[in-house]
Amino acid sequence: MRGVLVTVAVACLVACGAALTGWGLQAAVLPPPTKAARVTARAVSWLLRYRLVDSRFRIGGGPPVRGECLQAWIPAPHHGGEDRGTVLALDTGRALVVSPQGVRLLGPSWPEPRTLPLVELDLGGCSRMLAPRLAAILQTKHIRIERAFAAGHPALAIPVRTKRTRIVVYVTPRTFKPFAVAVDSRRYRAHSRIRLTRLTPARLSGLMELAGR
Repeated sequence: MRGVLVTVAVACLVACGAALTGWGLQAAVLPPPTKAARVTARAVSWLLRYRLVDSRFRIGGGPPVRGECLQAWIPAPHHGGEDRGTVLALDTGRALVVSPQGVRLLGPSWPEPRTLPLVELDLGGCSRMLAPRLAAILQTKHIRIERAFAAGHPALAIPVRTKRTRIVVYVTPRTFKPFAVAVDSRRYRAHSRIRLTRLTPARLSGLMELAGR
């Protein structure tokens, strides 16, 4: 399971870097991007600007779950230093720590661990998962946005299809800032409300302590 999750996480990071680099090169030689491409690129920019995202999500008919997702240099016990990684802490007492060295699942047992953590990372608004997904579609000719409502508010919906999952990132119509996510797959139907949040020293300290366990 850990190998699968790490492979996916690393692939997302590589895709994000490649997509953003390609976007910059294309901008110099191609016609101006479409509105859909501009909206998507702006959403990626918002996600990469914030290190902390608060979320509240529900998977299927389950109870609402609150999460905090941090992107930071986290402790790496195996070499005594730090690695860039992701910490998703949930109010259920569970936590997910992703780093280049592996994936650690902390707290009570995780039901259906092969796919649930990846769904929760998307729902939690973790920028190192969502941003690469959006950046990857900038390299295609099939970018589209739709007018929609999410969490009771007008929105622009950016659909992202993976091999087995359809993810929709909802952004505000004026600033294109992401504020909601929906995930639909054969196994899960879920939605979340996310909030890009200013990181304070107190919250950083608490999440870093969790990552170091």
